[in-house]
Amino acid sequence: MDLGRTLKGIDDVDAAVEYLAAVQTDIHERTATLAMALTAGAGADPVLDRYVTDLTAGIGRQLRRVVDVFRDRGWVRTDVPYDEVVETAVVLAGVETFL
Repeated sequence: MDLGRTLKGIDDVDAAVEYLAAVQTDIHERTATLAMALTAGAGADPVLDRYVTDLTAGIGRQLRRVVDVFRDRGWVRTDVPYDEVVETAVVLAGVETFL
């Protein structure tokens, strides 16, 4: 919650993107090993697979809210469908991209 409030308090697009990238990097540095283990285990366990699927969807929803804030401030391209912008943000912010 504090991270989101901090992000919402930044009124410069470059500073906001830099902050978001730093936060995502910090999160991925701390959780990359766990993410790899969860992904590997999900291939063999349907319950774990469902958990990973739900976790990934939840992260996608969080990132959509971040992009919503960026859009409300006029920082999001309008020549690309909004859902495509969100999907791209999810890929770029994903742990798989970090690894």
